[in-house]
Amino acid sequence: MSIEEYTSALLPMINLCMIERERNPSSYVKTQLWHLYEQAFYGFIEFVDWDSHCRVSSKALAHYRHTYPDGHLKKRKWFEQKEFNLGGRHSAYLLEHVYTGEMFRNAIDSLGEHHRTVEHIVRLVQTEYCVAWILRQENGRLPRSRRGKTLQDALDVYRKVGIELL
Repeated sequence: MSIEEYTSALLPMINLCMIERERNPSSYVKTQLWHLYEQAFYGFIEFVDWDSHCRVSSKALAHYRHTYPDGHLKKRKWFEQKEFNLGGRHSAYLLEHVYTGEMFRNAIDSLGEHHRTVEHIVRLVQTEYCVAWILRQENGRLPRSRRGKTLQDALDVYRKVGIELL
């Protein structure tokens, strides 16, 4: 499956969520469809170039190299966690979305109905989507949302809270 095919499958759901928001502004976020829309953002991770869309905090990399001297945490994928990130809720590392789902949905909103196309959404993902391996304790310094509108805004938030991303 390509990113275009994935986005084509999501676009009718996105459009229906926009209609539902207009019809029911106070309750649309409580629908199962809205929940699916929120979760669909995370599926884009399968379609981005990992080398350019994944970063690692300097502290997480140092911690990782203490155990795996020749390894590079940035190269590890989310589904590989069981091999190196033991402890479940107490694991050392988190794969954090630098550019958050909320930022993505706000960007989709700003596209407007006529520009809400597969091409525009794919371009948005290819330019803004970013994840980073960070230490669990670093995550506590980050705001859950309110990281701005763009990837650069979000990167600035990381810098402001003292998380150096490589």
